[in-house]
Amino acid sequence: MLDYLDRYGEQLCGHPLVREPRSRVVAVVARTNNVLEQFSASARQGLRRRLGRAHLGLGMDDQPA
Repeated sequence: MLDYLDRYGEQLCGHPLVREPRSRVVAVVARTNNVLEQFSASARQGLRRRLGRAHLGLGMDDQPA
């Protein structure tokens, strides 16, 4: 496990970074590149907050397409 942490430790937490050769940060890359997945997650979170429920089975069925 320690070998794994030594090898991949910098990549395990946070957002991946794109760096220049002089190690200046050029861009912060999103954890997922799927825009629909990000929208779906934020829509579910907003619905959970509005309904006050953790399980959204009936709440998602009632939402418009």
